Order: sequence, then structure tokens, then C-alpha cells
Amino acid sequence: MDDDQTSPPASHLDPQMVAVWRFKGLVWALVVALGVGAAEVVRANTIGGPLPGLAVLPVALAGGLFAWLWPPKMYEHWRYVVGSDALELQTGVVWHSRKWVPYFRVQHIDIDRGPIDRRMRLARLVVRTASMSTGATLPGIPEDEASALRELILERTRDADDV
Repeated sequence: MDDDQTSPPASHLDPQMVAVWRFKGLVWALVVALGVGAAEVVRANTIGGPLPGLAVLPVALAGGLFAWLWPPKMYEHWRYVVGSDALELQTGVVWHSRKWVPYFRVQHIDIDRGPIDRRMRLARLVVRTASMSTGATLPGIPEDEASALRELILERTRDADDV
């Protein structure tokens, strides 16, 4: 994702990924709030103290606020490039990460779609290599583009094997 003229332009994830991340974040916030509530009930029944449930509301509000505000930032910082010799991913709001997956290392590519992805008509490309550390997952690809993107990467993988 260099600024030189030879790099292809960086692509963004589908904007609906913000909604997917928000939904998942809100579910996690609810699970954490319920866990805090359960811990408070156990505490109140064993050692006493204030009424159980006092911390649930602040935890739920903080988690919900974070789940609502953080996904747009994640979306802003997600970029990928299907280059001529490697797939490049750039992620991270606080800790920036750049990952290159050379095509000659790619063994196969899966298209995954969970229930939320299906509802939003999105797919996730999972690029697998022989090494666990060089694979990559590319979320938020529109389902109608996922197969074409997979075929493009596989074509470049075959071209890299010919070299």
C-alpha cells in the first residue's frame, strides 16, 4: 500500500462490516454484562454487600458504547491489495499491522459465510498457506464478488508457480 505508481489501488471492505462488527460487539457486551450480573449475585449470596446488579448497567453501557463507536474506526483502517505477486492486508487502529501473503505460498482459499455474514450478503476469504503465520483472513467481501476474488487470487497463485 505504498504510494508509488506501480501498486494497484487499495480496496476497502464492504461498508456493511461496520454493522456486522457492531452486532458482534453488542452481543459480547451483553454476555459480559450478564457475567458481571451473575458474579454479583454469587457475591451477594456468599459475602453480602450492596444489592446485586449495581455494576451490570455501567458495564453494559460501556460495552455497548465501545461496540457502537469502535467498528467505524476498524473499518477506516482495513485495506487490502490484490497485487501482482502477493495479497497485502493492512489493519489496526491502535496497533497497525501489514501482512503480505506471497502467492507462491498459497495452498488453497476458502470462502466462509456465517449466519450474520449470510444475512448481510457478505463472505470471508480465508487464504491458507503451509505456515500458520502467513495465512490471512479477508472479511467483508460482498458475496457476489467473493468467488471472482478467489479465482483472481488462485490465477495469480498458478502464475507464481510457473515462475
